[in-house]
Amino acid sequence: MAPVIVALITFAVAFVAGAILSKAYFNVQQSRPESPKIRSSSDDPRHAMDRLRTELRVHAKEVATDRADTDAAAGLRAELGQMRESLARRDRQVRELELKLKESRGRILDLTARLDSWRERVKPLTTKLKQQQDLIRMLRKADTERDGDRHAGEDDATRSTDNLKRIRGIGPALERRLHRHGIRRYDQIAELSNEDLLALAKQIAIAPNLAQRDGWVQQARELVDERAAPV
Repeated sequence: MAPVIVALITFAVAFVAGAILSKAYFNVQQSRPESPKIRSSSDDPRHAMDRLRTELRVHAKEVATDRADTDAAAGLRAELGQMRESLARRDRQVRELELKLKESRGRILDLTARLDSWRERVKPLTTKLKQQQDLIRMLRKADTERDGDRHAGEDDATRSTDNLKRIRGIGPALERRLHRHGIRRYDQIAELSNEDLLALAKQIAIAPNLAQRDGWVQQARELVDERAAPV
């Protein structure tokens, strides 16, 4: 704005000076006797004023042009300031992203180290698990073989099943329960202990002291002796 003000002041001073000079020249010409010669148009004060006005308009246009250039420069400076702020904001965002990326890399390295540590811990557990699985397969195989032997024994026992209903306290339903649990002969009952009787009572769902109260073991022994006695 300072160049515009200086230019305006300069033009105003020039205009005033021109007006004063024109008036002085006009007064001098009025005081002098008129020359028979015709005055030149260049000595006419009106022409001088026209020239001053023309020059003033030219300078005014130049001032307007300077003002427009100044406004354009101000706009450019504003845009440049906005661009600088935008760049500074993006720089801050880039720095924040770089920090986050650095933190993420640190976390990845930490998790990788933990994963490697757990893998080292899992290796012996995997080996132990494999050993246990092999042991379980062996035990299952042994159970299968034992079940086969037991079923074979049950088949043999089925061919020599005693009439358990001869023992007091054992009816048809209870006899079927005893058969389902592998008790088919007198000698099997005769060999049962008190603990075995309690366990058997729980398995076939009868009173705990029913077998002892009715004397199953004693009756079974008598039946075994009876069958073994000569006829």
